Parts: sequence; C-alpha cells; structure tokens
Amino acid sequence: LWENRLEELQKIVEEEDVPGEAINQWAETAPQGLVVIAFRQHLYMPVFYSKNGERLPFTVKPVSLDAPGEANFLKDLEAFYDSPENRSIFVEIDLYLMRNASNRLKGVGFAQAGNFYPDFLMWLIDRTENRQYLTFIDPKGLRNLSFDDPKLNFATEVKALQEQINQDRPDADRIVLNSVILSNTKRDELTDLHGHTLEEYEAKNIFFMEDGTGKHSYLRKLFHAARRV
Repeated sequence: LWENRLEELQKIVEEEDVPGEAINQWAETAPQGLVVIAFRQHLYMPVFYSKNGERLPFTVKPVSLDAPGEANFLKDLEAFYDSPENRSIFVEIDLYLMRNASNRLKGVGFAQAGNFYPDFLMWLIDRTENRQYLTFIDPKGLRNLSFDDPKLNFATEVKALQEQINQDRPDADRIVLNSVILSNTKRDELTDLHGHTLEEYEAKNIFFMEDGTGKHSYLRKLFHAARRV
C-alpha cells in the first residue's frame, strides 16, 4: 500500500510545477496521525511528522520532524508567509528554510553551546542590502532547562562567530547570524517556575509560541530578531 502511495507522491513532486496543492490533496487520504507539510519555501518538500509518535512506515531523507513544536512552527510559518497582510515583508526579501539534522555527520551544530543542533536554519536574503541573514531556530519545551543553559545563551555566542566569518568581507557582503529559541511551553508556566520576566527571555531571543498577544505574533518577533545586526 505505502509503496503505491509514495509512487503517487513522487510523481506529483516530479511533474507538478507548483506541487504544494497536489501534495495537500494527497495527504487528505493519508493515515490518521500523519502530518504532511508542503511549504514551498522549505528547501525540500513535503516534510513528514507522525502526530501519534509512531515510527513512519517509510524512511525519510534528509530528515523528518520529530516533535510537535517543530510541526507547529512549520505550519505557522507557512500560514504567515502566505497571508496577504504579511506580503509586504517579503517584497524585497527572499525566505528559505531547512530542517537541520541532529548529528555531526549531516547537521550544523555548535560545540560551544553544548553540542547544540538547532532544528531549523532560516535564510533571509535582502536584495536591497545585498545581505544574507542566517538564523538558527529551535522550537522546544523549556520546562527542564536552566535559564543559563548554553542553548539559551547562544544568541550572544553566535555574534562572536559572525564577527569571525565577516573579518575579511566588505560591509555590503556581510553575513548576519542570529539564534532564536521558540518555546512551546507557555510563558506563564516558565515565568512562575524560573522567576524571569518576559523581557528577560526576549532579550535572549527566546519567544513563546503562545504568548497571549495574538496568533503568530511570535513570528513577527522572530523576523525582527533574525535581522538584528
């Protein structure tokens, strides 16, 4: 059964000029619990996620999603990107996203942040500035992490790496690096637990996917932080 369904999917990807809609139609008859995301700005599609936590009955390469926060972020970003009210953000800026692998053989990781392998790499290419912004994004639950965990401090550490990369580059060709943590643990739970204010979290580029200020508001904060020189 799966062999035939995957052959159908392969045909869609190979033959459709804009395969997203056809992939979504294919996904409507997928087994319950299988999430299929066809965000066209992701460097490969579709992306799979098993909502029930069960192993997928097929191998996914380069890598599938393995946590609900990752799937929610990707779906939110797709909706944000396609919304007419956000169209002006992307007039002169090209967005590309890639799910990162979580091992040193295939993924991008950072030993200085406790072998941190962020879940996503997001590129913003600003054609007016001729500048590339690369942001490392990690949706995760923070309940069991210390406020001083190296992963939560990487937004500062990554700027030292930025300076190293740009030492011999002209200003117009600089690469801007940023790191963002997206908490799928609710803000109030962590504020009470750790004793830190919202402002203290956001100063570290830690944004809450549910912050009580409106759907997808965390994505606006993400894009602001992603262009922080």
